[in-house]
Parts: sequence; structure tokens; C-alpha cells
Amino acid sequence: MNTIAIINGLICAAVFLRIVTYKRNGARYKPVMSMFAAILVFATGGEAMLCLLGFEQCVTVPQLIISIGMAFAIFAHKGNVARCLPLPKHKRRILNNNSSQFNRRAI
Repeated sequence: MNTIAIINGLICAAVFLRIVTYKRNGARYKPVMSMFAAILVFATGGEAMLCLLGFEQCVTVPQLIISIGMAFAIFAHKGNVARCLPLPKHKRRILNNNSSQFNRRAI
């Protein structure tokens, strides 16, 4: 097995676990960010399995650097994916309005 693939698999597994174990503690529910977090969970979990089981043979150094950067961002914000994506105020307002409309429709 490739050493870079094992390192990448461990980093992806750590990101996967951090996002899965995130607790909101009063933070607002945002459906768009939740979908993005779910996509990250599936992607990092799948990449971790592929790398650690030996199916992913072509992991490059730039891919490893991207994984490390993503891990730093996720761990710096304690697994809160929404905090990792800085958005301008007007876009945050649009997301907040859309998520509140989504919650009203669901009731």
C-alpha cells in the first residue's frame, strides 16, 4: 500500500468522524449546509474506506494537501461546516431566509 494513501485515508476518516459527531448546541439548522455536510460525510467516509482498504492507489501529494487543509478547517470550527464557508452578508441573509421558509413549509 502507498504511504500517502494511508495518510490520506486517516485524515479523511478523522474529518468524517468530526463531522458526524458535531453537536449543534443551539446553532440554527440550515438545510443547505446540512446537505453540504452530508456530501462531505459521504465523500470523506468513502475516500477513507478506499484508501485504508487499499483500493485507492493513486493518491497524489496535492490531494493530500487538500485533505489536510480541509481537516484543519473542519477541526478549527469543531465540525461546523457552515463556519468553514465564509459568505458575504447578503448571501448569508438569503440562506437564512430560505432555511426559515423551508422550516415553515415543513410544519
